[in-house]
Amino acid sequence: ERMNENLTHMILDSALPSNIPGHKLVDKPKISDFIALVCDIRKSTERLSTILKYTKVNGIQRVFYETSALLPSLEVVIDHFGGSVTEYLGDGILAFFPYLNEDDLYNSYYASIGCMELVRTIVNSELDRRYYLPPLDIGIGMASSPAMVRKVAMRHVKAFGKCVWVASKLSGGTNIILVDDQLKAKWPSSKGGRISFRRTERMRDVVGYKLYPQ
Repeated sequence: ERMNENLTHMILDSALPSNIPGHKLVDKPKISDFIALVCDIRKSTERLSTILKYTKVNGIQRVFYETSALLPSLEVVIDHFGGSVTEYLGDGILAFFPYLNEDDLYNSYYASIGCMELVRTIVNSELDRRYYLPPLDIGIGMASSPAMVRKVAMRHVKAFGKCVWVASKLSGGTNIILVDDQLKAKWPSSKGGRISFRRTERMRDVVGYKLYPQ
C-alpha cells in the first residue's frame, strides 16, 4: 500500500507531457490566453440511424468512415497553422491556439477557413466517390479567453475556460464559422479587408458572428 501511495504521489507531482500549445510539460495549474476551436458534425444521430439503400455503408460503419476521414484531416490543417487538437469529441474535435500576438489570431482564423472550405470539400468528395455517401455538414465555433491548464488525473492534462464553453455553443451552426465577440473585437480593421463579420442570432444562448473570408 505504501509503495502504491508513493507511486501515486510521484505521478501526481511530476510534470506530464501535454499537446496544449505552450504547455509541453505540466506539473501544476497554469493560466494562459487561448483561442478555442470546436468543430462538430451535424445530425450525427440521424446519420447513425438512417439506412441508405444505394450504399452498403450504413450505421456505425458509416459513422466510422465519416469520422475517420474528417477528424484527422481537421487536425492536419489545425496543426499546420500552429494549433493543436487536444480531444476527439466523438463526432467532433476540440483544439486550442495560443494567443500571444496577432499572428496567432490570423492563424486561428485561416485554420478555421481551411477546415470549413478545404477539408469539408475534399472529405465529402472522397466519401461520395468511395462509398456514395451524402456530404457531411459541420459547424465551427471559436472563442477567446484565459484558460487553466492542469492535470485532471494521473496521466491526463486538460484546459478549462470560458472559451471552451462558448466555442462549443457556437459550433452548432451548419456549414458556418461563428466567433465570439472577443475574437471579433480583436481582429484589426487594417488587415486588408480579407475577413468580415456579421452578427447572427443566438446559438444556444450565445451571440456569435459569422466569419466571411473575402
